[in-house]
Amino acid sequence: MACNLSDLVRIQKLIESNALAESPKIMELGSNDLNVVSEADVVLANEIIQKLTKGKGSQFRVPNIPTAVPARQFYDCLGWEYYCLDVDQRPGTLHIDLNSGGFDARYKGYFDVVTNHGTTEHVINPIASFFAVHELTKPGGIMIHDTPLFGMGNHGFVDLTPKFWHTMIFFNEYEVIESSVRAVDPKLIDSANFYLPHLSFIEGLSEVAYHGAIINIVLKRNKNLTYLPPLDMWPGMSGTVLANMLFEATKLYLQTDLVNVKELLKTINWFLERNLMSQRMTESFLGAKLPGLARKLSRSRPAFHFTSVQGRDTI
Repeated sequence: MACNLSDLVRIQKLIESNALAESPKIMELGSNDLNVVSEADVVLANEIIQKLTKGKGSQFRVPNIPTAVPARQFYDCLGWEYYCLDVDQRPGTLHIDLNSGGFDARYKGYFDVVTNHGTTEHVINPIASFFAVHELTKPGGIMIHDTPLFGMGNHGFVDLTPKFWHTMIFFNEYEVIESSVRAVDPKLIDSANFYLPHLSFIEGLSEVAYHGAIINIVLKRNKNLTYLPPLDMWPGMSGTVLANMLFEATKLYLQTDLVNVKELLKTINWFLERNLMSQRMTESFLGAKLPGLARKLSRSRPAFHFTSVQGRDTI
């Protein structure tokens, strides 16, 4: 995993726009390196440091160019509280397996910004990773993701679609600060991860191999509620089915000791009462054919309250 000077400029702009505190507490997924490809990068890094610290920061230096140095080296020059987590044993890295989503509970809701610069695509259980990102971020904090969207060949295990991002934002009522997609040539990234002869058993793979796009999306966590994994819903889904699916998906979090059943039920009920009984979701289910009836039903239905894995369906 790695970040670039453009990622540091993004954090600078978030601070300048008052989206972040002046000296934010930072957590990065992955024991990240900072790519430094030219003298101009060193100059820019020092300009950022001096601007954000009002001239009180340390000088950022690298032994040679081009190079990659631990991202911690840059943040130390700022004097910020910086952490990263990974499964490796690199000095200063919190040892955490993102497949489990668990971390030391003292860091729950602790960080002003959590970054995911190309980490979650390497985790076979990405939902656990996004649970960790959510729970590490304080309410009002910022989550920065920069990960593959399409293609990228064999770079990792998972590419998350635009539908995933939209649905995750909807389920957790994140605020979108910025989002964009850029095309990349996978061959320029890490050709050793791509389509070597051992994958030739997949017919037609080579014809579609070399394309890719990366999404950069910056989100704000507004609610002090547990992370809800996005679910692929269908028209006519009942409250009981949705409640059961949400509970089954979130009860895995109980293994982390970061949340309890009461907190899970509070979050599920909030989502159901906020959306399933509101015009927002009834219109998405029924509005295409019966918009008037959908609005009438959303006003007349009693509140849905989920009390157990069995649930109680009032719709």
